[in-house]
Amino acid sequence: MASDRPTDKDLQEKALYDIIQYLPLDSIDINNYDSIINIVNNTVKKEQEWDKIKGGLNEKERKKIESRQKAIKENLPAIEAILKDRPELGKAKISNMSWKDNDGDKKKDHNPKGMQACTFERDEQVYISFRGTPARSWIDNAKAFVEDMYTAVGIARTEIKVDTELKKYTSPMQEEALDYMESLKKSGVFEKYDNVYVTGHSKGGNEATLVTMVYSDVIDRCISGDGQGFSPEFVRYMKKTLGPEKFAEIQDKMYGFHANNDYVNVLGVSVIKDENKIYFIPEIKLESIIDLLWNHLPTAMINVKTGKIAQVSEQGAFGKFVAKVSEKLMKLNQKDREDAAVTGMSFLQYRYVREPITSVNPSFVISRVETVIDMADVVESFGNGITILGNIIGETLTEKEGEDLVRYIVDEFGDKNIWIKDLGNAYDSLDYGDKAPELIEKFISDRVDEIQGWIKGDLNKYLNDCAENINIYMHMRYKMVGYDKYESYGTFDLGTVAINYAKTKELVNILDEMNDLVEGRILPEMEDIADSLRRLSFWRVSVREWTDIKDSIEKNNNTRKIFKERVINYYNSCEIMEAKFVAGMYGGK
Repeated sequence: MASDRPTDKDLQEKALYDIIQYLPLDSIDINNYDSIINIVNNTVKKEQEWDKIKGGLNEKERKKIESRQKAIKENLPAIEAILKDRPELGKAKISNMSWKDNDGDKKKDHNPKGMQACTFERDEQVYISFRGTPARSWIDNAKAFVEDMYTAVGIARTEIKVDTELKKYTSPMQEEALDYMESLKKSGVFEKYDNVYVTGHSKGGNEATLVTMVYSDVIDRCISGDGQGFSPEFVRYMKKTLGPEKFAEIQDKMYGFHANNDYVNVLGVSVIKDENKIYFIPEIKLESIIDLLWNHLPTAMINVKTGKIAQVSEQGAFGKFVAKVSEKLMKLNQKDREDAAVTGMSFLQYRYVREPITSVNPSFVISRVETVIDMADVVESFGNGITILGNIIGETLTEKEGEDLVRYIVDEFGDKNIWIKDLGNAYDSLDYGDKAPELIEKFISDRVDEIQGWIKGDLNKYLNDCAENINIYMHMRYKMVGYDKYESYGTFDLGTVAINYAKTKELVNILDEMNDLVEGRILPEMEDIADSLRRLSFWRVSVREWTDIKDSIEKNNNTRKIFKERVINYYNSCEIMEAKFVAGMYGGK
């Protein structure tokens, strides 16, 4: 059993599996037990195929391919560098891919746009690897920092069965990670190998620590790369559930491997001991302060020229500053923490990946409703969230962590940014206590309009698309019932008398199910969203089209209810006429 500190080779292998997860694996020809060498070769081959065909595709399809090619360009060089230094790692075999059908139900086990995981098997060991947050789902991180954000809206965020108490403190993607581990347990992976390791980058690192706590008896070591922590409530729950001794024992198995100025691993309450955290200096060219965001790239772990891990160091000033800010955020009440977390994650999503928020719930209609709820939550949270973040950041700038950060960024960017130079001058004049909050507030406010414009424009567009998609979905459901298969037996206006009318009960049940979906979930959620948007008058978000389509859905549902009554009358008529027919055979009237 291995629970000792990971070596450089261990970290190098961990980095390889983490980076591979950022290739567009679900779009590449990969089978269970393909080697990493085969994955690389198939990736190169597929990229060349895409390059040949993308010119003849429409804009939407071409952008899909270009996005995949971008992921390959960003990650493949680091993978190839590692394999050049450690060719034996190329023999590791991939399996248990979450985006495949592993349970035989002819469906993907998990949406590749959400939680993604797989295993890498080599010799007598297996690495369970989790990928980081997909481009459109950063808000999932905010959901993990507060106690069940969605209890109030009443949506079943996931069909995954997770302990009721634990589910209060976990996000949808975290619950999917637990479900994935349960599938591995059932498949016998844990018994197959002498050493079971868990790894992941960013959200994947967070999921790695989560599953290590829940499946600690079968996991030998966990290495989280830039993975964030948890809510205070989650940590208290796990300590209470596991007991202090067991909790400490599990902590001994967990290690962190973080960029010195990474800003994600310091978020939330960490379950990894400080002495088990290893920091490195990423090889990133810093041309502006916004480039500090690239500290979080998975490829930052590796020197792309040598394939070896990046130079180990101490935690940097930016990392310590964000850690201090996060510490204060975790002490806030639930509402303020939620507003700050949602605002912060939407900011990072916008600046880091420039993608809109999108739910990856496998249910078509629920994913649409969830997305609008998420976006409306961002809108509602933004005002209070910006105020809270601005106050905490301004306050922290006047403390040691703030001064150290300012000294660092002035040295690094002072000649390139007038705002940073002014902030440095404020500190030099010993007047930073008054000026720092003002300057940071200006820095943030300069970007608020930009972010608000993005969210508002995206929200307006998505409201129309989402509502229309829900209406299309209901129409499809209506057509899929296939009413023509229910023969017209019974009444004078529907056909002739026959004995077989039992299928009408099945049809009534289907109509009831559709009515429950519309009246019990879709319409209330759409009305709640409309009310929330009406209160946000300063956003000038159009609600009319949203409510028009809501009314259309309600009207169509009323039509189905009338049809249901006709079906019931038809059934009753059939019973009466059948009774008369039978009675007539026996000489009755």
